[in-house]
Amino acid sequence: MGVVWRGAMNKTVLGFGFVLAALGVWGVSGCGKKEASCDAVFAHVRDLAPTEMRDLIDAGKAGALARCEALTADQRKCVLAADDLVEVSACRKK
Repeated sequence: MGVVWRGAMNKTVLGFGFVLAALGVWGVSGCGKKEASCDAVFAHVRDLAPTEMRDLIDAGKAGALARCEALTADQRKCVLAADDLVEVSACRKK
């Protein structure tokens, strides 16, 4: 039982680390009429994250928004157009 719990916990920690990395890079869409504000970027990245991590993401919102301010408009649009966190990570290169 302990091994199963530990394995699940490792997956959760890794997943949370990935989400935090995405939020750290973005502070937290491209096409269409979506607004590229940092609040919109944060909300979109939060929506892409696993449900069990959203409370932790919310706790780091102020720092994520501050980091988002350094992004270009194109990077913010890229994040908003992303369909998953892997695509979000790719946006920093733009």
